Amino acid sequence: MIKNYLKIAWRNLWKNKGYSMLNIFGLAIGITCAAMILLWVEDEVGYDANFDKQDVVFYVPTNQQYEGEWRTFHSTPGPLAEVLKEEVPGIVGAARTKEEDFLFQVGETAINKNGRYADPDFLSMFSLYFVEGNLETAFDDVDAIVISQKTATQLFGENNSAINKVIKINNEESYTVSGVYEDLPHNVTYSFDWVVPFERFAKDNEWVNEYDRNFADTFVELSPEANFDVVNSKVKAILPMKTEDDETIAFLFSMKDWHLRAAFEGGKNIGGQITYVRLFSLIALI
Repeated sequence: MIKNYLKIAWRNLWKNKGYSMLNIFGLAIGITCAAMILLWVEDEVGYDANFDKQDVVFYVPTNQQYEGEWRTFHSTPGPLAEVLKEEVPGIVGAARTKEEDFLFQVGETAINKNGRYADPDFLSMFSLYFVEGNLETAFDDVDAIVISQKTATQLFGENNSAINKVIKINNEESYTVSGVYEDLPHNVTYSFDWVVPFERFAKDNEWVNEYDRNFADTFVELSPEANFDVVNSKVKAILPMKTEDDETIAFLFSMKDWHLRAAFEGGKNIGGQITYVRLFSLIALI
């Protein structure tokens, strides 16, 4: 019975070769496009999903008022992170960070790498998995540096330990490797190949403790039991209280939204990449 059905189907296809080829080719193109779109969508919605603390880690932007209009900025004053951790119940971790590009040199090998000065809480908030060294003691020394596996391999070779090796930075300073962490996937909002104690940057720049200098990326971690709305309201009150300026207000921005909902207008979130994800998902479905 099935054999007869197959014969009939083949005869019909062969009888209408042009029409059949058009249908088959169109179906193949449609399936291919839909599959590619869905793979892209999966990658987009999977941003930052590798971080274990995705539900409790937040970025801290600020809304600032200029000529009656609210605008959203990502840089914050240096003292903000410590104040949030000390004075806002529910916040159990906080870190200032500053992005930089370093020229690493070990012997004849020289490579450029992007990374961050950061406070110790940054390492645990981003769930870095150490393949060498220890997360708890990685920043015990102000001259320490933790690097990614890829960076360690490029500088010291594939099967060589990087721990306690010295890296020359920008032909000026030297750092000692205290840890090597597993490479981050490509779909993370904030990628970095190295992390250095923020204290190293702060000791030569006293202005980092001033509230009128917005330069740092601030991240905080909430306790699992914390009420987001309550904590966020207290965060919003911090800068006006410290600076007596009610035209600059910090707020919490969830890691889950960093990539897909990063667009702000008038001080309010208006979406972002999520619009294209929904649009292309609809196209793939059709």
